[in-house]
Amino acid sequence: MKIFVAILILLSTVGLTLYCTSQDGRDPDGCLGCHMDAFQNIQYLHPLVRQGECTVCHIEYDIETHQDSGDVTFDVCVECHNDENLGRSHSVGPGVLDPNTGGTMTCTSSCHFPHGSDNKFHLSFRDKADLCRSCHAEF
Repeated sequence: MKIFVAILILLSTVGLTLYCTSQDGRDPDGCLGCHMDAFQNIQYLHPLVRQGECTVCHIEYDIETHQDSGDVTFDVCVECHNDENLGRSHSVGPGVLDPNTGGTMTCTSSCHFPHGSDNKFHLSFRDKADLCRSCHAEF
């Protein structure tokens, strides 16, 4: 009986791990199997979300605890997005303060939603002027 329980626990652990992520980091059913409701009505969905390649950006994700460090940084974005294009419309990075968050201004701190948005370019506001005014009242 003890062997049966041990095998059952082992199989359920392996099954959960395989369900949450595949060996190549791509698994459209792992994350999206539970989280698709959050994304199904977004008009402009990030391609990696659509493809279920969540661990490309969420590199610190712990499969067993389903916890993410939450520290997706600028370095993750420049892996795919040309560094010259990031911060083109607004300075980003160390030394640039985001008045909305009090932290470092990043592409996703106030301006863009990383998973997607109903606005083009994943902007957090439909109207670009409203986006600017969210920090710059003088506009």
